[in-house]
Amino acid sequence: MIKESLKYIATELDDFLKRKYNSQESRVQLGAILDQGGAIPEENRNKVLVTLVNLEHETTTNTTLHGRVNSGKLDQYYPPLSFNMNILFSGLFNQYEESLKFISDTIYFFQAKPIFNAQNSPSLDSRVLQLTLEVLKLNSNETYNLWSSMGAKYVPSIVFKVRMLTFQADQVMEIVSIINTQGVEARPV
Repeated sequence: MIKESLKYIATELDDFLKRKYNSQESRVQLGAILDQGGAIPEENRNKVLVTLVNLEHETTTNTTLHGRVNSGKLDQYYPPLSFNMNILFSGLFNQYEESLKFISDTIYFFQAKPIFNAQNSPSLDSRVLQLTLEVLKLNSNETYNLWSSMGAKYVPSIVFKVRMLTFQADQVMEIVSIINTQGVEARPV
């Protein structure tokens, strides 16, 4: 679901940029900034690159067991796991001014559409209830550490926090019988 969500966000941004510049050329790429050899892959050049830089467990969500009634029994499931994603949008253009232009366009796009859900994004994966994007404020030290950890040189970029992906497997933890008797009294012996 992580891949599908990131691809969806990248595709939506790319469609916006194509419309804005009346172009068929793709300007958004999902991927790592550098390949394993430390070079920028050719397919990432002259693009806004979308990169997952952190996945954090959301601990404020409901942690109680969940259940569904199935043939007179209750199927119990472990509580879902929820995560926030920090996504880096980098302007990897040969010309610095192009990087600034496309990062600005990225900001405009997510300012105008900070929420993706079934109502405004019908082709969003049905397992994703909603994706909410907000700017993640990084100070200069945090920005330096982020780029250093990736082994790359800084380019114009912005990080958005995407709230929230919820994972719920369909694997049943336990099946519990449901007591459906009315009018039974408990009497002392």
